[in-house]
Amino acid sequence: RAIMSISKMGDVNSIHALQALEAASDNSNQIISETALLNIGILGSQSESLRSDVSQYLSKNLQSEETSYLTLVSIDNLNDRTLDSQVSNYLKSEHFDERMVAARVLARNPEMKQALREQAIKDSNPNVVREIVNARLSTPDLLPFDSNYQHQLRNRIMNGDIPTPTKEMLFEYLMSGSQNTPENQAVAEALYKEAELSESTRQKLASLLNQ
Repeated sequence: RAIMSISKMGDVNSIHALQALEAASDNSNQIISETALLNIGILGSQSESLRSDVSQYLSKNLQSEETSYLTLVSIDNLNDRTLDSQVSNYLKSEHFDERMVAARVLARNPEMKQALREQAIKDSNPNVVREIVNARLSTPDLLPFDSNYQHQLRNRIMNGDIPTPTKEMLFEYLMSGSQNTPENQAVAEALYKEAELSESTRQKLASLLNQ
């Protein structure tokens, strides 16, 4: 509780708050150190004067790679684009949770849209793909995907050696950027036959195929 109270101090004694959290993040008690690290990002989001210092601290922390996941979550809490180029390297991480948080952070930056589209095609983990899909669906005035990218998505769903939940996510992604074309109907029919399909997706596909 004390750590979370410190993170909400904002500009009041802000530099002291940051120093206290930095010290706590080095604590031998894992729960204390992890909680402090996560709250450093929150502090930076609430104190404009500290944003740069917090970014520098998290950037240095990310380079050490010892607490990559928690540092990425703290960067997500910070909600600042200055570390996006560093964060984008974690789209290639072998750990899906790091890729997932990296995608969530980068989804706020329109300049990272292409990188995330490429990630959606490459990543087989449904949690990572879900972050990319949800980010797109929360964007107003969606533009359609170009025909080549639609073709890549259809091919990935039909021929990719990926889990069924990932295929479900990719189909939702595909339909968010295209129409109910004969090509998409063929994908829907193939996906409908997947034994592990979720009931909610099965109902959506049945509705789509009956149009």
